[in-house]
Amino acid sequence: MQSIEVPAVGDETGRAVVLHSNGMCADFYRPLMEALAQRQVGSVAFDLPGFAGPPPPDKSWDGFLAAVRPDVARALGPDGVLVGHSLGGLVALLLAPSLPLRALVLMEPAIIPWRWLARLAAAVYVRRVFDGRRGFTNRGPWFWRLHDPTGFAPDRIAQVQATHARADRALVDALHVGLATRYPLPFDAVTVPVVAVRGASSGRVMALGQRDLVRRLPNARAVTVPEAGHWLANEQDELLAQCIAEALR
Repeated sequence: MQSIEVPAVGDETGRAVVLHSNGMCADFYRPLMEALAQRQVGSVAFDLPGFAGPPPPDKSWDGFLAAVRPDVARALGPDGVLVGHSLGGLVALLLAPSLPLRALVLMEPAIIPWRWLARLAAAVYVRRVFDGRRGFTNRGPWFWRLHDPTGFAPDRIAQVQATHARADRALVDALHVGLATRYPLPFDAVTVPVVAVRGASSGRVMALGQRDLVRRLPNARAVTVPEAGHWLANEQDELLAQCIAEALR
């Protein structure tokens, strides 16, 4: 997979691997990674195949996860922290039981514990985000993307729109149709500490999801980031970096 890496400033005390949200790419998280570097945490962010990078040959969930797992495992080293945002949060949860993690940080993860509701939500998301009106709107299917759209960098919004337009639709459809094969989700198999992060401005649905996620995972706690929406990164990078660095320690 294609990736970007930001080394720690000074002696590295931990490693973080970032898996991005749908519509985003590794570079979207560069300011967050630079904030991590100032906390002696080196980081790598990957372009997920089919979403920001070339699609995998096998466009099933098994093929997608098999394409992601080796590079993530190598980048983590023996005990790094895996950071997953939205779609990347679901991918991180599915990968976590097979990786040597110190901790797992889930930022506004697209994780729904019930198979039937997850299939319904995925269908709504595909219809509204991939088949609906193109162009930026702050209101997502069930969240607010940004706390303050007027203060958000326009080039970052343009980057998200451009990345979203490149997504491989065949992969998107295959993952949507095959979502049921991932259930039951491996909550009990994730025994490392988990931090479930949400933006305070993302909305009530994501707040309820965060509460349920913490209840289901054996070793989890909730963190709410003020003045941030669903996107989180590029709004509150310093607070996010502090949260990830604390998870490592």
